[in-house]
Amino acid sequence: MTEDPKPANAVRLRATLDSVPGYKPGKPAAPRTDVTTYKISSNENPYPPLPSVLEVVRESAGSMNRYPDMGVSGLSARIADELKVEPDEIATGTGSVGVLGQLVAITCDPGDEVVYAWRSFEAYPIVVALAGAASVQVPLTSDARHDLDAMAAAVTDRTRLILVCTPNNPTGPVVHADELERFLAAVPSDVVVVIDEAYLEFVTDPEAPRRSTCGGVTRTSPCCGRSRRRTASPGSASATPSRTSRSPPPCARRRCRSA
Repeated sequence: MTEDPKPANAVRLRATLDSVPGYKPGKPAAPRTDVTTYKISSNENPYPPLPSVLEVVRESAGSMNRYPDMGVSGLSARIADELKVEPDEIATGTGSVGVLGQLVAITCDPGDEVVYAWRSFEAYPIVVALAGAASVQVPLTSDARHDLDAMAAAVTDRTRLILVCTPNNPTGPVVHADELERFLAAVPSDVVVVIDEAYLEFVTDPEAPRRSTCGGVTRTSPCCGRSRRRTASPGSASATPSRTSRSPPPCARRRCRSA
């Protein structure tokens, strides 16, 4: 008689978790006594938060005994005004990973496919696998850029979402405006294309898109609170000018505007 390898009281977890890759955090900076160290690989900023940010945090601490605005209406209105879109086209979350989870949740059933370049943002395969969807990883070119032709060719009838990280994390190159327009024209209209602009403020390439023409755009707020486009609370929110759960996200060819 063989012994059951699982104890009788073992908790039953989702089988999907077996396919979820482990997150690999950036290596911490070597400790030194003569300088202040920080993890630039994890978006830690060497500069302190702006005084205006610290003041908002202090004021907010006085109301921590109350629920925050669940609709994030004030922030959404400010972002919508800056991006020249409607407030209901803004979705907020705990960083771009939170917004990415929302996008996968509203587009993918188990077995559906998400196409993205690889190597790219470390969280992509994790979030896709947690949803029970399948990652379709398209290798970067020899110069570490997105191979958009190969990504378009990888689309199948199971593809629901395409992620384009520009500038790409961690390799750096951006997708050029003319490349993006050709790619969007080649993608079926029922597939949502999302441009991940987490590092937009660092772009200097003159051929980078000035305005994104896609199903959604994600922005994030690293640990700084210094950019006028970021939120008052550093590291806490992202936004995407795509439809929220109140209506389906627009198709890849529907134009959305970003700053």
